[in-house]
Amino acid sequence: GRAVAAAEEVTWVQCKHCDIDLPLVDSMDASDLAKVKQRCEVRGFSGFSVWQGRAYLKNAGRPLRREELQFKGAAVPVEFHLLVRAKSMKLDTALRLQEELIAGFSSADFQHRMQKLRSTAVGAKLNGERLKLLLSVQGHVLPRYGFEGSLQGVMEMMEAFGAPHLQASQELQANGARLEALIAQ
Repeated sequence: GRAVAAAEEVTWVQCKHCDIDLPLVDSMDASDLAKVKQRCEVRGFSGFSVWQGRAYLKNAGRPLRREELQFKGAAVPVEFHLLVRAKSMKLDTALRLQEELIAGFSSADFQHRMQKLRSTAVGAKLNGERLKLLLSVQGHVLPRYGFEGSLQGVMEMMEAFGAPHLQASQELQANGARLEALIAQ
């Protein structure tokens, strides 16, 4: 099947009086923040500090979390602009992904293996084996939608499904309940 990539949705979080100690990769005039943000997005930088009219672009080589920023004190007029990228999906794509997961989790083979697991495994062994079983379906479906076929991919999919435009869909919610019932312990 054709891969349907989840688009990346870019948002910016402004953190007043915060900065982070990272190597400086570029600097530019901060009078046009839209230009600074565009440069960060195009070059894949993590964000930038604004200090005395200049933007200092920084790159961690990975996405940063707000918790990693350091508060520099209320009297320090610095601010950090954090680039946050999240995968975003259209409703019809999310529904197709759910339908593929429902088909996989509904299969006689999957249900037989899940029932066997429920009757034989307990505690941590049950959780570990259940996770492997779930990934046996998710690992094949998720890559067709732009996510890794791994636990990380599942987490990113769940994050994308949390978007307000998807949460507002009754059909998506009904499919989610159906999925939960199929994989319940």
